[in-house]
This record gives sequence, C-alpha cells and structure tokens, in this order.
Amino acid sequence: MLKKILLGLSVVLISGFLVYYNTTTINPEQLKIREEIIVSDKADEKLNNLLISYFSDARFNELDNDKLFDRAVLIIRDFKPDLIIFGGDLFSSSPSGEDLEKVKNALCDLNPRYGKYAVLGELDLKYRDSIEQLYRDCNIKILDNENVQIGLDTHSFLNLVGLDLGHDHSACFSGLNNSYFTLAVGHYPDRFDEITNYSFDYMLSGHSLGIQLNIPLFSLFSRNEGYEKYAHGKTFKNDHVLDISNGLGMAEKKARFNSDAEIVFYRFSN
Repeated sequence: MLKKILLGLSVVLISGFLVYYNTTTINPEQLKIREEIIVSDKADEKLNNLLISYFSDARFNELDNDKLFDRAVLIIRDFKPDLIIFGGDLFSSSPSGEDLEKVKNALCDLNPRYGKYAVLGELDLKYRDSIEQLYRDCNIKILDNENVQIGLDTHSFLNLVGLDLGHDHSACFSGLNNSYFTLAVGHYPDRFDEITNYSFDYMLSGHSLGIQLNIPLFSLFSRNEGYEKYAHGKTFKNDHVLDISNGLGMAEKKARFNSDAEIVFYRFSN
C-alpha cells in the first residue's frame, strides 16, 4: 500500500513539474500559424483565394515578445498575404527610439497588394503620437471608428470596418454597401454584442491574449475590461462570427497554457 501511495505521489509530482515546465518554458516560445477558410454567400468567386493576415497584441517591449514579433513578420512575409491587419497594442510600455525603429523597419518591409490597416488598443492610446507616426511612416492606415471599401483587382470589393474602444459605432457602419462582405476589426472582443444589429459578417479581435493561462474554470475568474464575456476562440451569433486571436505577446509573466501565440491567415473560398 505504501509503495502505491509513493508511486501515486511521484506521478502527481512529475506531471505537475512537466505541466509547469511546459507552461513557463516551452509554450512561451511557440508560435502557431492558424489558417481559416471563410465561406460566405457574399464571398463570390471574385474574392476566391484572397488571403488576409491578422495579428494582434505584439506587446513588443515586454518579456521576450520581440522574438515572437520578429518570427511573425518573417512568416507573414513568406505567406505573401493580399491584405494585412494589425489588431492593436503594438507596444506594452513607452517605446524607446530603438524599439520604434526596429518595429518600423519590420512593418515597412511588408507590402501586401491591398494595403495594411490597423485598429488601436488601450496601450496604443497611451503612446498614440508615436504609434500614429510609426503607422504613417509604414503606410498603415488606422481605422478609428470608420470604414473603407477595398477595391480588388477582380473588380469586387471588401468592406473593412475598424472599431475604436468606445461604445458608439454607428459611424463605423455608415455608408456601407451591404452587398459586399464586411470584415469588422475591434480590439475589445466584448464589443461584438454591441454591433450585431449592424450588417457585418466577421469580427476579428484580440486583447485577451486568449486568456494566456487558459485553465478551465479558473479562466472564468481572470477576465478584464474588454473581454469579460468573450475571451477565447470563436463565437457564432445569428449571421455573425467573432474570432479572437491569442495574440503574439505575453503580459506580466512569461507563461502560456492552452493558448499559444498565433498569427491568423484568412482565405476566402466559394
């Protein structure tokens, strides 16, 4: 009996150590490439094979997030997307001149056919002047509670809507041609419920880092502003889809569990 108890304790201790090691050493270094296929009645053959790259929450100057960012940029370059979207929180704290230069060089080197767009997160607003200047230098358009209609070489169009962090998004959807596929991007995933009365198809979001330590039950009590309701994965509501990226960086601690850093690629298919 004593041998069984000791064996059981050994298994528990070893398992606990392996989980801890994986969470603090292995997972933080992993970068997942997630590929999604978008099928919609509005995505006809003219949108077929359009490839969009989306990443959020780089938090470049915290922990070792700069390494993940560098790898992500190389992957995006290799995939050659037609459109690139940044989901907010480029830096975690006030960026130094060196940080700004490194990120600018990387983002300016990405040149998708249909342009680069961004929405701002709560951290971006703290250093807004620096972020806006960096984006201008790299020809990245910030969608601050507004929309653009992107014309494709195939003589079709895509609506791109950028939400701010507020609660009034009527301006975002003003003047949209609802016959075109509409992609909404907002840093706070909880804004999803607030816009479901408008005409859009997909909403891309981030901010939560996929909860970072996504432990069942425990993660229900680790929610903050902007992701108190929606924090991980996909949500389907009526004809709308919310897809939350786990982001690139980490916050406060170098650890991830059940929520690897990721870049998401969306490809249209009819």
